[in-house]
Amino acid sequence: MKPSPLGILLVNLGTPDAPTTTAIRRYLAEFLVDPRVVNIPQIIWRPILYSFILPFRPAKLVARYNAIWGNEGAPIRHYTAILAEKVEQSLNRQSIDQPERNNFIVKSAMTYGNPSLKSCLAELQQQGAQKLIIIPLFPQYSASTSAAVFDKLAKIFSQTRTLPDIHFLANYHLEPSYINAVVNSIKRVIKKELAADEMLLFSFHGLPQAQADAGDPYPQQCERTAAAIISQLGLRAPQSQITYQSRFGPAAWLQPYTCDVLADLPRQGIRKLFVVCPGFAVDCLETLQEIEVENRDIFMSAGGESYTYIPALNADELHSEVMVKLINSQLSLATAD
Repeated sequence: MKPSPLGILLVNLGTPDAPTTTAIRRYLAEFLVDPRVVNIPQIIWRPILYSFILPFRPAKLVARYNAIWGNEGAPIRHYTAILAEKVEQSLNRQSIDQPERNNFIVKSAMTYGNPSLKSCLAELQQQGAQKLIIIPLFPQYSASTSAAVFDKLAKIFSQTRTLPDIHFLANYHLEPSYINAVVNSIKRVIKKELAADEMLLFSFHGLPQAQADAGDPYPQQCERTAAAIISQLGLRAPQSQITYQSRFGPAAWLQPYTCDVLADLPRQGIRKLFVVCPGFAVDCLETLQEIEVENRDIFMSAGGESYTYIPALNADELHSEVMVKLINSQLSLATAD
């Protein structure tokens, strides 16, 4: 008798439901109220959020979201959903020759916005899944991303009497298949050895410096990821650099800031740039608009001659293989337990 299906959730950050002021405001209200995201006492932060940010910020973001919105909607939701479909197909193909294995149901969910974690978990349980593997699509752990997913799960399950068997993957920043996938995606674009005036720039999402100082391992994991990729590519020290993007607010964030480095590289003799963002599992506003458009303008205006953004893994077969290997590893650990 075949066991009950095993439910798998691939969880990404989130997106507005539409590129409109109302939808963006609703999304930001859910996102920015989370104390994992903004580490300011709520008694101070909420008046700022509701009085100064939510009334004005959403309208300023409409054009940016419109610029990346496709026929399928938000790229982050579209790519994550396709990735989940591919992973499910691959896992269930493996099960054909192994009848003792579970059937797999793989769904994509968003920490903020839709499809929500709560609705996806309800669907999995309705379909008979009694065991769950949760994979936040954040290769490098941070309290503001992976831990925020965990918090949401805990809140949802606090309202139920019976808990499923849950396996939660906090990070996979040095998973060999993930490193290999990113390396291969870079090699597809950079087909020769970098010249003296060329560089590969690693841009990771930023984090307030205060969070890192409090013990968040995120910057160390970003550095380890980049070092592993650099090692496999065989790059020398001057051929690459790590930076951090998407700074928000007046406080100090992880440095160096991507935008500042881009403005200075041409002065250092770097005229041709390749940019990769290994902290983003799929492309989103921060890569498609901030990196590919706004930061390109900074570099080219400073004297750059060529700027190439290397896309995220998205729903590539390589990415699907990474997820399948991570899931199989979790199954092996569960069996060992």
